[in-house]
Amino acid sequence: MMKITLAVPAYNRAEETAYLLQSVLNADAFPDEVLVCEDASPERIGIRAMVEGFHARFDAAGIVLTYHENEKNLGYDKNLRNLIRRASGDWLLMMGNDDCLLKPGVGPLREFLRKATRVRFLSCAYEQFDGSDGKTLHVNRYFPADTVEKTDAAFVFKLASFISGVCVHREWALGLETDVFDGGLFYQVYLSASAFAGEGLGYVATPIVGGRRGGTPLFGAAASEKHLHTPGSISAKSRQTMYASVLAIAAHVDGLHKTDIAAGIRRELDSRQIFHVYENFAGRPRRDVRQLYDRMKELGLGKSLTHRVLFGAAYYGGPVAPFLFRMARKLRDVG
Repeated sequence: MMKITLAVPAYNRAEETAYLLQSVLNADAFPDEVLVCEDASPERIGIRAMVEGFHARFDAAGIVLTYHENEKNLGYDKNLRNLIRRASGDWLLMMGNDDCLLKPGVGPLREFLRKATRVRFLSCAYEQFDGSDGKTLHVNRYFPADTVEKTDAAFVFKLASFISGVCVHREWALGLETDVFDGGLFYQVYLSASAFAGEGLGYVATPIVGGRRGGTPLFGAAASEKHLHTPGSISAKSRQTMYASVLAIAAHVDGLHKTDIAAGIRRELDSRQIFHVYENFAGRPRRDVRQLYDRMKELGLGKSLTHRVLFGAAYYGGPVAPFLFRMARKLRDVG
């Protein structure tokens, strides 16, 4: 029987992690295992005590709750590989520790995997929710029904940029293991690109995970990240590092498989995805916004009309820019 591990890389956010674990118990269909790998964070003692408090309830539900503490801080990318190695399931459903499993649980995932037996990587529709009250803000769905995407390389990034809901075949992922892209914070995009070059990307159209909107980034504590990222914020340098890593992943996979994934990813980064980038810089000093734009241009981005318009809104909008992006966000959510 196919086993699914819900895999959680944990760094701080003890309260949010408890919310995630409770959401698993509230679901209609359970994973076989929940694996939490705590990455030597300041909140380790609190996370440990919180997870211990859930053991009896998970045992009663028939779910294996596995908790591991890393001896040192591994950083995001290496901790993902750590989860893949330690999981007992055939498949890993990745979850950020500030997100949640929705009411359907893993039922739609199991149903998809029973049919799409050749797929090794998949993602799913998801809900964005307000962390203050749990209210659903928006449903993100790329396809109206379950599918396997094999033609548009833009989906390599679209389906992997949000870690919660990413699901990988464990043995397949182990065979691809590499540390070349550590620090870029997008190891899952490497797996996505590798799968696209093979049997394609699976997609479950039923939302099974929820993503908390407005969280604070915590990257930058690990040795592989300190010189690239600053905990608590995303700088122009950090964003350049992340996108440079994505482009390097695409070039690497293209070189191995004689594909042209890079073109689709570059198009996606320079259009739809760039909204979120400038949204985070709205209201910052103009020099910061200009530095971001210059660093994007160094990567060969900044050529699309969308990119230039968003840069202009963030740069010239000044104190009004956050309002402009909030209105644009509402229109995107409705659409």
